[in-house]
Amino acid sequence: MMNNCDTTNLINRLKRIEGQVRGIQRMISDGEADCKSVINQMTAVRSAMNNLMGIVMTENLKNIVEYPEKDDQLQQKKLADAIDMIVKK
Repeated sequence: MMNNCDTTNLINRLKRIEGQVRGIQRMISDGEADCKSVINQMTAVRSAMNNLMGIVMTENLKNIVEYPEKDDQLQQKKLADAIDMIVKK
């Protein structure tokens, strides 16, 4: 699935998100952060995850189009599954 995708970039993005989540945990456990600050950080994490999902889905679609299946029905199923992932996002 991730043939053409820069996995180093994906891992770096995930590590950054992980750091943000740990920061939120610290904010909550310290009890000093106000609700607005916590929600702002949560929004940033959600946005980062949405962007990462977009990158992964784009690579999936590119792979489906660039390397089509010989079986037409299987190709159509892969495209339908990819579209379902996008719609459910």
